[in-house]
This record gives sequence, C-alpha cells and structure tokens, in this order.
Amino acid sequence: TTAPLLLSGVLGDRYGRVRIFFIGMATFGLAALACGLSQSYAQLLVFRAIQGCGASMMASVGLAILHYHTPAQKRGQAIGTWASLTTIIIAIGPATAGIITRLSDWHLVFLINVPFALLALWVAKKHVPENRSDHPASRISWFSTLLLLLGMSALLFGVIEVSRSGRSLYLMAFLITGGLAFLVYFFYRQIHRNNALIPSEVFGYRRFIAINLVTLCQWMAISGLFFLLPLQLQWTQGYDVLETGLSMLPTSISIMLVSRLSGRLSDRYGPFWPMAFGISCIGLSMAWLATAPSLQTYWSELFPITVLYGLGLGGLIAPLTAVAMNSLPVRFSGVASGVNNSAARIATMVAVALMGSLMVILFEPTLQNALVSLDLHPSVQNQLLAQASLLGNIDTSMIENSQTRLQLQGLISDSIADTFSRIMWFCALVSVLSLVLISYYHWRNPSQRASFWPADN
Repeated sequence: TTAPLLLSGVLGDRYGRVRIFFIGMATFGLAALACGLSQSYAQLLVFRAIQGCGASMMASVGLAILHYHTPAQKRGQAIGTWASLTTIIIAIGPATAGIITRLSDWHLVFLINVPFALLALWVAKKHVPENRSDHPASRISWFSTLLLLLGMSALLFGVIEVSRSGRSLYLMAFLITGGLAFLVYFFYRQIHRNNALIPSEVFGYRRFIAINLVTLCQWMAISGLFFLLPLQLQWTQGYDVLETGLSMLPTSISIMLVSRLSGRLSDRYGPFWPMAFGISCIGLSMAWLATAPSLQTYWSELFPITVLYGLGLGGLIAPLTAVAMNSLPVRFSGVASGVNNSAARIATMVAVALMGSLMVILFEPTLQNALVSLDLHPSVQNQLLAQASLLGNIDTSMIENSQTRLQLQGLISDSIADTFSRIMWFCALVSVLSLVLISYYHWRNPSQRASFWPADN
C-alpha cells in the first residue's frame, strides 16, 4: 500500500483531490464488504490488500484537502484536530473488534465499515469542493511506481527472511541488495527526470527532505513499540486480545487530549518545542519500558508508560505533519501528503519486519541457553529450537514433566522480556537521533526559529 500513497498524491494534484478521495473511499468500502463476505483465508488476503490500497488513497489526498482549505496560520491546529479524530477511530478499533469477535462473528468487524464508508462518500460529494494543483505534473510515471513497489517488496521480504528457520543467506542477500538497487534507481529518477513520480522541483526544498527524514526515523521507533508491546503483554503477562486493546486506551486518550493543543502551540510559537516535547516523551517511555522489571501491575507500571507515550505522540504528530505539509507550496499538497504518509508507512513496514527479525535473532541463543540449563533430551531441544521464530507461541506439550514444562515456559517469558528490553533501547536511541536532527536544524537558524527552517526555493 506504499506505492499508492505517492501515486494518489500526484493523481490528486492533477485530476482532483476530492475525486481521488472518493475513489479511495469507494474502494475501501467495497473491499470491506468483500472481506466480510469472504469464505477463505486466500480471499480475505486479496480483499484486505485492495482495502489497503483504498485506505492509502484516502490517507494521501485527505490530508492534502485539509491543508488546501485551511489558512496557513491555522493549519497546525487543524491537523491536530485531524490527528485527534483519527486517534479516536484507532482507539476504539481494536477494542470494538475484540468485543465483536468475542460476542458475534469476525465477519462483522469488516461489515461494520460499510455504512461509515457510505456516509463519508455522501459528505465528500455534498460538502467538500473539488481542488487540484494549478501546475500539475505533465505525465504520471507508472515506471517509477513499479520501481518503488518492487524495491520495497524485495527489501521487506529480505529483512523478513532473516528470521526464518533454515534461512538462505544467498536469498536474503539477493532480496535486500535487489530492493536497495530498485530504491536507489527510483530516487535517481525522481531527482533527474521531469516525468518522475515526485516532481524534481520538490527536491530543491531542503526543509521538506529533512522533516521526512525525521518522520522516517521517528515512525520506526513508534511502530516498533506499537508492534511489540501488545505481543509482549500477551506472551509474558497473559493478556488476551481485548485486554491488550483496552490496556492501550490511555495512549489514545492522551493523544486526543494533546494533539489539538500541540497544533495550536505550533501555529503560535513554532513547531520545534511541541515536536521536541513529543519526541522526548516517546523516547523516555521506551527507555522506561526497557528498564521496567515487570509489567504485572497495570496501574503502577504499565499505565503511566502508556500515558507518557500518548503525550509524546500527541505532542509530535500535529507539528510534524504541519511542517511536512507547509514545507512545499500549496500546489504540491498532494505530493507533500503522499511523501510524508509514505515515509511513515515505509518506516512502519521496515520496523515491523526488522523488529520481528531482531526479536527472533536475539531470542534464539537465549532459548538455547535455557534449554541447556534444563538438561532436556537432544531431540526435544531440537524440536523446541525449530520453533524459535514462534517466540511466545512455542508449543511445549512434548515435555511430559509438568514442572519442567512450567519452568521452561517461565524461561521463555523471561527471554522474551529481555529481548523486548534490548529492542526498546534501540527504539529509544532512534528517538534521540530524531531529536538531535530537529535540534540541529532549529538552532542553526536562530533568526528564523519560529518557522523551524527557512523556506527554500
């Protein structure tokens, strides 16, 4: 779904952003209906991919529409409101899905999206005026879109291959090298060709490039926590899906309470301090998780961390997005939204693939040491080691002695917690890197700190 983000932004600038939003919402709604009616796992995968493409189209041009219709001095506040409303949906989504799945049928999780899609289509048709760029790209580069799709697919599959048992180093090296080669050629085309997917003129705006590098770094850290913490809670603390979703609600509530205020402060005083506050809170919450001895007591251990994490996200999202959108002229709103959303999405995908592989790589030797300490039969050890990539889902039923089995399960939980702690330190360091980057660009221009960076033309 990453390639459609960029492509949709360019198409929106050229053919009309509301039109592309309408097509994306219709695709999303129809795919949700198809998911709800699917009768096999293969059908569900296909329709979910189509639904993701529709969602990408909406995400890309939706923010561009908001940016176009909002005065420059109020865009931070508007984006803060957008972030708050988006977070409400994110907050109630997992919990609602868990309740529906527990009380009824999982098909309803998808079917419930259909009436909301129809309502959004009606609102877009009746109340949102069409807008497009005054100077759209003369041609749409489908070849660049293909390069981006092939590059990201090969790179991600290569990173995932690292964690597979019986992995082939040659296949992994081929995928990663090939993916990087496609991506390098993709960016070469963007810079040196007028008919590229991203107009070459965009690369002259250094502020836009810098803020998207910050987005890339920070969303890697954010996604690492979002991906691993729910698994950690289920594997080591025994949370079910519904309890995991509810335990993360304080994060979503904090984002809702802070995002609009952060956007307003960004409009009035400049985006640096809200962004610095947000990144600092995110980094501290990750360091806190890395050093937490356990998460067994929710209110005294996990709750304050989720609140701090939410305050950080609420402080960061609105000014980060506003700077990315304001870094280009309004005629490039679709491109700005597409690139910034793509940076966040690419970071999320890489983080999920990379963190999952790191979990397995760090967990496997720890599991091996635990098995040696239990003095298990070599055949049993081999069966358990073959399941290392399953992490907390390792099947220990082949161990007949119940006391030994419980001891092994405890060692597995401890090993997962130790691995999780090391990865949280890595995510905290990525947040520090983001903070250093925005601080560098802020303090090097003391006369223009209110605008964060000077406009580059």
